[in-house]
Amino acid sequence: MSFIKLLDKELLLWLNSFTGHNIWFDRVVDALASKALPYLFVLALIFLFFYPQLKKMPALYERRRMVVWAFICGIVSRLIFTPIIRFVLPRTRAYEYLSVHLVGPFDFANSFPSGHAAFFFAVAFMVYYFDKKLGYIFLGGALLMGLARVVAGIHFPLDIIAGALLGWATVLILKHFFIKPQFHD
Repeated sequence: MSFIKLLDKELLLWLNSFTGHNIWFDRVVDALASKALPYLFVLALIFLFFYPQLKKMPALYERRRMVVWAFICGIVSRLIFTPIIRFVLPRTRAYEYLSVHLVGPFDFANSFPSGHAAFFFAVAFMVYYFDKKLGYIFLGGALLMGLARVVAGIHFPLDIIAGALLGWATVLILKHFFIKPQFHD
């Protein structure tokens, strides 16, 4: 076993060892990994799309462009690129062959790269490219969700890292080919 795979496995086992001892901790991990935080991301984007002008926010038109492009990037990353990579590089989920305490639902799809990470990091990076301060909040949320998915025993750390890189690459590709010059860097 290579050093990277060993480190990936040991980091997962160490982070997952914090679960199973306290029901409230497990519920928070589950909420961050699968339940509340993903929905908060989507609700925040919907809010940004429909809410009138906020102080120190881009104009309504620019915010709406940001939200639409964020969703497009997330969908392309999750529904196009992730399945292709999973087909080429299949990886079994950790709880299918390691003794981990699974917090949350079973998912028998391949785990590499993380679809959640690919979607939410793509969204976060696109928000970042439009609005740096808001982007840091979204990136922090995506990172927190990715970490929670490792703690929950759903993904290996490399699954999350690969999903984050895939989300970032998707944004760079779409930004380069489709977003007009009024786009703010």
